[in-house]
Amino acid sequence: IYSDISKAPILNGLPDAFTIDGKDINMMHSDAFSGTSSIYIKQNYKSNFWEQGINFYFNTKIDMSKLIDEYYLESYIKSDNKDVKIQFTFSDYSTDYFYTIDSNYVKFNGDWECVRIPLSTFMTNGKNWKIQRFGINLTSDKTQGAEVLIDEIRIRKAL
Repeated sequence: IYSDISKAPILNGLPDAFTIDGKDINMMHSDAFSGTSSIYIKQNYKSNFWEQGINFYFNTKIDMSKLIDEYYLESYIKSDNKDVKIQFTFSDYSTDYFYTIDSNYVKFNGDWECVRIPLSTFMTNGKNWKIQRFGINLTSDKTQGAEVLIDEIRIRKAL
């Protein structure tokens, strides 16, 4: 889904970043786990209703129903704010399938950490799963000023 922004052929143009003032998301931050860039998100507001993050829109619907049982979402995350909550979302535009990670899942100690989430965690009702959007959102209202780096977002087969 994301390695370095120039290596993302399944995207329809650049991803859509949503933020209050448009200055707090950088798709080519130089602190990367691998390669030359990572995604940087800084939460610069406090609200119970707004999320801050980024969406990746795919050129075509991707049928992921055959991947549910054997694949997982993998990403590398870096933050030193222990109150951070990061929501990963797959969407077919009628339903959002999401999973939220927090300090119970990763340490958020300022080092790069690998996150692996089975796709079955997102999808529970067994219907056809044709995805058109993938999103990453900061969702906690306790993270004013939190900075999060995300890199190497992949769908991988479990070993």
